[in-house]
Amino acid sequence: MARIDDNGYLRGLLAKPAQLKSRNAFRHSDLIHRQIAYYEIYLKNRDKYPLPFSCYEIHHDDGERLNNSPRNLKLMIAQDHGDTHHIGFPVVPRIQLSLREFIQGVKEGEV
Repeated sequence: MARIDDNGYLRGLLAKPAQLKSRNAFRHSDLIHRQIAYYEIYLKNRDKYPLPFSCYEIHHDDGERLNNSPRNLKLMIAQDHGDTHHIGFPVVPRIQLSLREFIQGVKEGEV
């Protein structure tokens, strides 16, 4: 049974545990938008997403937390998601690659 949590997100399981592709799938999250993003975006486009699914945040493109259509959901790293919502992140010393640079390096085979 689905419910709306205190933050306005829909929670529940899209399928009964026996129907899930993995026995451990989503034991860590019952957020409907994360389940939809995982099955409808992440798994179908693995070449676009080099990081584990847990490294991505899900952005609702229209800002409506209950609109969980795959067309409305975007997978983003935390820094990009924060930039989209104009949330500042602390400055990280340039000793290490930023997450964005790391992902680009993975895509280009440099990391």
